[in-house]
Amino acid sequence: MGSPRHRPARTPGPSARHAWGSRSRCPRRRSPAARSAPPTACSASCRRRTTPSDSTAAATGQAPPSPALAGLAAPQTHLFAATRPILRRLAEATSETVTLHQRAGDLGVLVFGVESETHALRQVALIGEASPLVRGCGGHAILAQLEPATADAILRRAGMTPAEADALRDRLATVNTRGHAMSHGANHPGVRGIAAPVRSPRLDAFAMSLVISGPDQRWTPERALEFLPPLITAAAAVADHFTAIAA
Repeated sequence: MGSPRHRPARTPGPSARHAWGSRSRCPRRRSPAARSAPPTACSASCRRRTTPSDSTAAATGQAPPSPALAGLAAPQTHLFAATRPILRRLAEATSETVTLHQRAGDLGVLVFGVESETHALRQVALIGEASPLVRGCGGHAILAQLEPATADAILRRAGMTPAEADALRDRLATVNTRGHAMSHGANHPGVRGIAAPVRSPRLDAFAMSLVISGPDQRWTPERALEFLPPLITAAAAVADHFTAIAA
């Protein structure tokens, strides 16, 4: 799930400051002199707050890609961007943020995202953000697709105790049975997400997951599950897209 930021009217607590994104304009870009300055004149946080709703590494020029993205998504950004219509339809239906995540070793990297314009307060899709596969619904939806030996090796490298590893294996089995994973606050406080594996026999080398995420008070478990069928349909469409490219 993407990196969130919050800009409430009053001073927030530590977790609130990192929970949500706002689309306010960067104050350093308002004057004529500032507008004529190069993009690097703004801080990274300003660039993140003003990132367009369709988040792509190549098109925005505002949120610089992380090293993970540079090595993973940059050479194939156009392939991820081609999934925009699929993600946008899901974002419009749910009024929340939809993101595509891809495996990179023991991490899941956010490679593309679309944010709904319905709410000013929403999850920010930050291209290149990486999270451990053992943490969060997007990572679990990826882990569930891997060969057991591969998944076990990732769990060992994550330093999990035998009891923790067994509990996660049970959750992964549930993902495969139910077709989705759900998490709350796993990577960002106050964020709930639901994810579906992007399954394809041709995607073994770069397993993916599709995630819908939003604020927990609005994006409740009940509401998230209401949109499970369209999420699974969208994940299948993304899988078909990449399978056709690989054919």
